[in-house]
Amino acid sequence: MPSPDGMLSTEERQRIADAMQTRFTNAICPWCSSPNWEVGLVMATTTPVGPGGTTNLNGKIMPQVTLVSPCGYIASFSAAMMGITI
Repeated sequence: MPSPDGMLSTEERQRIADAMQTRFTNAICPWCSSPNWEVGLVMATTTPVGPGGTTNLNGKIMPQVTLVSPCGYIASFSAAMMGITI
């Protein structure tokens, strides 16, 4: 579980890195062609969109962890699939 400010612990970041080594092998950034990725420091979320494009939380979010390439491109993945819960 991330800290109150959303920061992932060193252990969580390592768990994500380990999981990604088996799931995200030989990945190349689509922008800069780098094979190097770093686990993001914070957990991110997406929110459902309601009628007319309004934000509709209703207690539902999709927690995500990110990998960041050297150029800043961000790839997002389900936190639950990485074993990280909020």
